[in-house]
Amino acid sequence: MLMETRDQTVDRFAKRKRVLMTGVLFTPDGAIKVRVRDISATGANLHADIRMLPDCDAVFKKGPVFAAARVAWCRDRDVGINFYRELTEQEVAQLFHPVVLEGER
Repeated sequence: MLMETRDQTVDRFAKRKRVLMTGVLFTPDGAIKVRVRDISATGANLHADIRMLPDCDAVFKKGPVFAAARVAWCRDRDVGINFYRELTEQEVAQLFHPVVLEGER
């Protein structure tokens, strides 16, 4: 199920896709499996299995996409991340439709 919403943070109006999928967030505390609630080219709203501290660097991984990010906020086990660079349209598409390379079929 996909629903488009708008990120209401200051000076940001990136289209967000409401999703239900998993990914991994690599933090200074290790690799944490997360559920992705919504995602855009500029960031994501995640739910982690453990509580995290805000204001740390992280790398988000989903399929073939790796994105360096900053943990912007944490509320209980909900986490907001901002990507350091905006994801390309191709990278966003790969989050939903993984690319199959020759010889991997």
